[in-house]
Amino acid sequence: MTPDLQFLINCCKTTPTSSDIEQIRRHITQLNNLQLSTMATLAHAHGVFPLIYHAILAHASDRLPDDTLAELKQQNMAIVMQNMRMTAELIRIMRLLEEEGIEALAFKGPTLAQLAYGDITLRQYGDLDILIKKQDIAKSIALLIKDEYIPEITIPKTNNETFFACLSVIGLEKTSRIEIHWELVSKNYAINWEETALWRENDTTRIKEPQSLCLRITLTCFTFVPMDQNTFLNGSNGYVTSTALSRLILP
Repeated sequence: MTPDLQFLINCCKTTPTSSDIEQIRRHITQLNNLQLSTMATLAHAHGVFPLIYHAILAHASDRLPDDTLAELKQQNMAIVMQNMRMTAELIRIMRLLEEEGIEALAFKGPTLAQLAYGDITLRQYGDLDILIKKQDIAKSIALLIKDEYIPEITIPKTNNETFFACLSVIGLEKTSRIEIHWELVSKNYAINWEETALWRENDTTRIKEPQSLCLRITLTCFTFVPMDQNTFLNGSNGYVTSTALSRLILP
């Protein structure tokens, strides 16, 4: 493992040891401006820049000049602003679906950030993922189109059921990108998947077994970072409804 990757892992730990903190301080001191820029680019590529920034602030801010800290802060604030805007849009869309009688579950994105870290600004994400029931596909997409979202593919006006049967997700763009899912696992996967299990609870859908949680995270392509194992396996549910989302994120 390269020193930069080890540095990122140590920064992402929820409870770094004294040895981890010493490695963070030592590594940040050894970086010149070009290497620091490369490290920041790597952190962005892995979607963990906010965690790196906060770890540097907590453990090694005295090892960097003020102008470098200001640049890192500017990059982090850009993520904070985008995440807040996208979270507000997610809450609005979830409420819009709820008002139309469409059951929906938000996952990944700000939902996972809040569940995993307790802070919607500590995870980078570029779109909003929402799971709906298969019978609500056409209604949900029509509602978003009415809200001025534009589908990324042309949807035929006839034979919709046949068309949607070939897909499991569709993306729509406006100020944010939304992905509407009606299956979390492709039919091409040799897995006996019980999709209806996600809808059995009215408030939040809890995944109680660590093995099940890891499988769901892997199959739905979560971008996750190394964390304390107990926090990761036991501290996140992964899916929330509109009401629960508002209560989870809003004060």
